[in-house]
Amino acid sequence: FKVVGIPNGNFQILSNNDELTYSIKFKKEPTEENKVVDSEYGKLSMDIKMLELKDSSDPNLFYIAMETKYPTDVVKGGDTYGLNRFYKKAIDGSLAAVNGELISIGDVYYDSYLGKEYRFYYAGGQILMVYRLFYVDGSLYQHGVITDPKKDKNESMNRFFKSFKLLKTNN
Repeated sequence: FKVVGIPNGNFQILSNNDELTYSIKFKKEPTEENKVVDSEYGKLSMDIKMLELKDSSDPNLFYIAMETKYPTDVVKGGDTYGLNRFYKKAIDGSLAAVNGELISIGDVYYDSYLGKEYRFYYAGGQILMVYRLFYVDGSLYQHGVITDPKKDKNESMNRFFKSFKLLKTNN
């Protein structure tokens, strides 16, 4: 785990695995949690970074970035149908975990990698959760923002999503 200081109080979080695979910028230093969970794909290694903002001028309540490493390549390169099916399972699992109400799912790209952005309400519509998913070289990168529905698409949210960078891929 490595935190790189960035001017103006920002922190860049790099993956804590043997080789750094991604970076994303948080406003402050997030907490980190590592887990190994059982799944239909076998044991999954999860690296989770979270930042909850309390009494802040930031319009968002919470930021999260996760990398989940899969033991095998669950989607073969070029299999768009398989990739979309994989994303659907991930999104359905996320919604079920919090009893969320899906608003939208759309395609997003990081370089040439197809990903998904999905939005859903939580807590009876009081909270908006916006997530992006990218599956690259056996890792699922998820990053998201939790905010008030009236503050959707704010500049802090956009900056966080745009700060995501892959540092190393097998391509």
